[in-house]
Amino acid sequence: MIHSVRHEIREIDSISRYGGEEFVIIMSGTDAKGAEECAYRIKNNIKNLKFPGFPESFRMTISTGITTYRPVENIDELIARSDSAMYEAKSMGRNQVVTENPA
Repeated sequence: MIHSVRHEIREIDSISRYGGEEFVIIMSGTDAKGAEECAYRIKNNIKNLKFPGFPESFRMTISTGITTYRPVENIDELIARSDSAMYEAKSMGRNQVVTENPA
């Protein structure tokens, strides 16, 4: 699965595990629209993965929360806003991409 994600991000972007089932992708110099487009590509790649030994119908899904960094905030605030968008995606039925609306 991680290969499907790395295939869609640039060399300057970073991906890491954050918590149990959560991952963070940091995309320098990318606006919310660019991050959203990347998230949809990743989502489509993940849903098409096949797993040997599992039924053909077995598929994984992802819920994605997107936000952009605000120079006046710390990293915990950024992560909290992204986390909130991700939980909104999950509440919409999962396998969704939600971009935080800037205040």
